[in-house]
Amino acid sequence: MNDIFWLITSIYLGMWAVAAYFLWRAFRVGIKNDLRFIKGVDGQPLRHRKNLTRPFALTELLTAVAIILFLLAIPIFALPMRIWPAFILVIATTRQLQLIKFSRRNEP
Repeated sequence: MNDIFWLITSIYLGMWAVAAYFLWRAFRVGIKNDLRFIKGVDGQPLRHRKNLTRPFALTELLTAVAIILFLLAIPIFALPMRIWPAFILVIATTRQLQLIKFSRRNEP
């Protein structure tokens, strides 16, 4: 029992770190105008990064907020760990589709 508790706790805290990472990226892109984080799905920098600064920062911010809301819902609603991946998958897929949209908008 003790090992499972620590495993679940470390996964939960690790997801807070992921949310903090997305908040940090949103801050760097949106406030500091750090354009090196604006990349396509393949990891290559997009050509018109200046035009994508606000939408990209908003995407990162909304991803972080979605993760934080999910993490707050876990103890409030006592969500079992077996359904955590479904929520994470929805959040990650939504972000990935938005990145694909940015990449397609940037094609010649």
